[in-house]
Amino acid sequence: MIANCTNSERKKLLVLTSTFPRWDGDSEPPFVLELCRRLSSDFDVSVLAPHAPNSKLHDTLHRIDIVRFRYFFDWGESLTYNGGILANLRDNRLRYCLVPLFFVFQLIALLRLLNREKFDIVHAHWLIPQGLTAVMAQLCYRKFPALLCTTHGSDIYGLRGPLFSAIKKLVVRRCTALTAVSQAMKKCALDLGAPTGKTSVISMGVDTSRTFSLLHVCKAWQ
Repeated sequence: MIANCTNSERKKLLVLTSTFPRWDGDSEPPFVLELCRRLSSDFDVSVLAPHAPNSKLHDTLHRIDIVRFRYFFDWGESLTYNGGILANLRDNRLRYCLVPLFFVFQLIALLRLLNREKFDIVHAHWLIPQGLTAVMAQLCYRKFPALLCTTHGSDIYGLRGPLFSAIKKLVVRRCTALTAVSQAMKKCALDLGAPTGKTSVISMGVDTSRTFSLLHVCKAWQ
């Protein structure tokens, strides 16, 4: 989807995500960090992620620059992490009050980064909320960076109703390119109006060298 770059023409990539390790050794799923780490061989990668209690506003992990935006008081930033946004909303309906604050402060943080630095590509993980935030920022700029969106499943399957359908259609039609982590998700994206020629399946990889498997057990008993 994005061509490799030589050192003389390194592009600047800004990644938007709501799931990201809060500190080194965190138990949060590290798949976005791992993708960023691998892309850093070809791109100058920065990450915009939500702040959480005890995390740093500005941080570096594996040479990846990270900016974390505040969306509430430290003690109340509980919309993300620990299971994800949808699970946290189901756990406590009062967290719905945090949703508009999350959108607004994520958008402000994104606009500040775009004003401060020149990025060539914005990669939004999940159509909602990151994809929507990127599209809102896109409407504020005449020359917005190329926008790549990735759907991971909960955003395209778990958010239903006329409003969410309209938002998803808006995002998939305005992004420069779209990736899905399975063929089923790609079909859903195409049904929403994603351009066929700009929609691809790129599954999230698995590090088999660290994965417990029956093969490892068999080898251990040999």
